[in-house]
Amino acid sequence: MIKIRLFLMSLMAGMAGSLLADSPYELDAMRIIYTNDLIYASGGVTGRFNQAEVWADRIIVDPAQGELSLEGNIFFERDAMVWSGDKLTYNYQTEEGDFGPAKMVFGAAQLKADRVERLEKDTFLLKDVRATTCLLEKPHYYLYTSEAILEQNQIFSARHLRVHVGGVPLFYLPYLKGSLDRSGLGAEVGYRGSMGAFSKLNIGEYEGDTWRNRSRLHLYSKRGVGFEQVLNRKTDRSDL
Repeated sequence: MIKIRLFLMSLMAGMAGSLLADSPYELDAMRIIYTNDLIYASGGVTGRFNQAEVWADRIIVDPAQGELSLEGNIFFERDAMVWSGDKLTYNYQTEEGDFGPAKMVFGAAQLKADRVERLEKDTFLLKDVRATTCLLEKPHYYLYTSEAILEQNQIFSARHLRVHVGGVPLFYLPYLKGSLDRSGLGAEVGYRGSMGAFSKLNIGEYEGDTWRNRSRLHLYSKRGVGFEQVLNRKTDRSDL
């Protein structure tokens, strides 16, 4: 009986492998079953679906519709975006999906959202967002907003943000927009007797062949708001 079961499992896995051979994706797992036009995979699942690479504990694939249903320890990577969570539905043909609670990493910037929805091909709606460059599990500082838009996997924009330091909301920002791969969400926070609690936020950065520009917003609990603009010209004798 065990041999028969193993043979049937191998046969179904072979059918799935044949189906995958002519498809725009690859799938590997410890266990793969093909039944009712669906592929069920579990145990160390890895796969590539067009431009997306995924890892998960379990996955169900509908090849006809291009639908994926992933569960457990999910890691999703597409272009410059990295997403991780416990549940995800995604269509690799239309590149649309319903992303649940997630953590996304963009270089030094980390975004945590209770819910992520793909609005268009490269546009996401993030809800209850916390953004930081602090690497600690409980970051020393972060930006919070109830909704944000992520475009082209790098352009972050939001309204009505609060800057939290040590878990305490210290500052309010009516609007923020920037590129995560350049300005990121880099910040310097601290306390000085003459200024009180302060935060310096990167809100814009540009680097070309000749010029480099950086913009920072300064927030002081005792002195208010300030703006810093730095413009550097590159020369042959130095990097800047």
